[in-house]
This record gives sequence, structure tokens and C-alpha cells, in this order.
Amino acid sequence: MRRSSTQRSDFLDLFLRGAAWRVGIRGRWTILVVGLAALMGGCKATPTPREAFDAARAPQACPTFDATGSRITWDELLLRVRAADAVFVGETHDDAVAHKAQHALVAAFLGAHPGGAVGLEMLERDDQEEVDAYLAGRMALDDFIDTTKSRDWAGKDSWLPWYQPSIDAARMCGGTVIAANAPRKYVSQAFRDGTDGLLALPPEERALFDADSAITRDGDWDRLRELMIEMRADASTDEDAHAEPPTDAEVDAVHRSQRVWDLTMAMSLARAWKSGTPFIHLVGAFHVQRRLGTAAIFMQLCPDARVLVIQLDPGDTLPPDSDWNAGADATVMTHASAVDQ
Repeated sequence: MRRSSTQRSDFLDLFLRGAAWRVGIRGRWTILVVGLAALMGGCKATPTPREAFDAARAPQACPTFDATGSRITWDELLLRVRAADAVFVGETHDDAVAHKAQHALVAAFLGAHPGGAVGLEMLERDDQEEVDAYLAGRMALDDFIDTTKSRDWAGKDSWLPWYQPSIDAARMCGGTVIAANAPRKYVSQAFRDGTDGLLALPPEERALFDADSAITRDGDWDRLRELMIEMRADASTDEDAHAEPPTDAEVDAVHRSQRVWDLTMAMSLARAWKSGTPFIHLVGAFHVQRRLGTAAIFMQLCPDARVLVIQLDPGDTLPPDSDWNAGADATVMTHASAVDQ
């Protein structure tokens, strides 16, 4: 089954770089992939994001399922997208097929909700001024991309083919774009030092993120612990096969940082929805997996919203992994054959 490491959420950057129990996961995966390619005689150049997008199959060719695991057509999914007023699309950041599907989902949503919003995990609240300037025609495209440091967000030259079309779709229909996420420095601070210092910052900085005064060891905490255990097992050598699992304190640190991301995005989206603006939000799949994270917080804040959670699953075999897709209202299998059983 094809699974990209990027499905495991951007919070990994925090403890992969700085946690005491770092075990070099990314480096080992890189060495493994390169080594296997060499052994198989693979010298084919990796396609650029533009090339990968152009070669990606149409989303209509991807097997699609509802929450019960029953097959639905792509057109049936689009009907559900149009009927919702708060859509969460969980992506794998380096999956070109998923990005092609996203473009179609955004077009369908905005077609049914003129003046609606596209929310993006990939833009942070302190980018909102540049976003608004670009939408209003006061900032050129290259200036917008360079000022927000977005050009290589999911890999070199990935922004233009993978994310910019959704922004331009909102611009063309008179909609808005929500730079929904928290700036990374505040997320890093929550990881390192806790949230007390964040909550004491001056109002102009507090406006750039949301944070809890206390963290509950809830379903999100359990999910993070499972993932951290899995990652340590993936990275262990034979000599290190019995590495100790993460401590509760280590999970707490990751949970604090992840919570700043999820809470900030959910609050950004809730403000838009409560003002009468429906939205479709593009986000890493982990943030809405099992209907937790960003999606769960938003639903607590806006219980009357017509929510639709879509997972763009990079698995390549059917049936879908029920654990990975639990909580999704619809799952699009971006790399599975339509004839797989």
C-alpha cells in the first residue's frame, strides 16, 4: 500500500528536529528510497510537481467511497460538496493526484457558494494581508508567492501547480481565502516551552494564533502517541528493536504544538462561518483524521454547520484502510485502481 510520509502531519518537523528521542527517520527513509532505486537500476529523474500534476489521472478515475465503505460516483461526491457549507479536505502534501482532485472539489464548492472561502493550512494568519492584496489585484503573483515564502511549500516549485489554482478560483468568483494557520514560531514555542508564555504575549501577537491554557489527554493525544510509537518502530534498527516508547511528557509537547495548529485553524474557519461565509478547507490529512483535530474543534464551535470531511487517501489497494479513513464522510483513493476489489 502506497503511503507517503507527509500524511503524518507537519508536527513531525518539530520533534524530528529537536526532540530528545530523535532517531533520524527522514534520513533513513531517504537512504532507503535512494538505495532501492539504485538496486533496481532506477536512474529516472523524479518528476517536478508540474509534471506530476499534468500526468496525474483525473479524479473521476479514483475509486470513491462514503462513510459506510460503499462505492459512490465522483458526481455523487460533488453533490455532497455542493450541499455542505463547511468542507474539510484532508490531503497528502506530495500527492499530485490529490491536488488534481482538490481543484475539482474547490471548483464545485465555489460554484455552489459564490463568495465562499477557501481555507488553507499552507498559509498563516500573518499572511492574510498579502492574501487580501493579491485577491484585490494590488499584489502581483510572484510577489505574493515570494512574500509568503510559499513557492516550495510542498517541494521545489510545488505552489504554482498544486495550491495557487485554488486561490485563483476564489479570486475569479469573488470569494475569499483564509490564511488559517498559526505561524510556525508560535507552534515551536508551544512545543519547547508550553503555552503560558504564548498566552502572555501582547495582543498583536496573540491575534496570530490560538492556544489553550491547559491540554487534555484526549483522543488527539492518544492518536499522537500511537503515531509516535509507530514512527519509532519504523526507524528502529535490529539492534534498537526494543526502543522505549515516548514518555507522556514527550507526547504532551507534541500535543501542545499540534493543538496550536488545530485550534488556530478551527477558530479561523469558525469566524468565517459565523459571519455567513461557507468554506472549503485544504489541510493535511492528519488534521482531520478520525474526525479529530481541526474538524473536531470546528464542529464544537459551530454545531449547526453542514460539515463534510473528505479524505484523499494515497493508499493503492482496496478496500480502504478503515482505521485511516475512520470519521471521513467520503474517501477518494487517489492511487488505487478502479477495478480493484
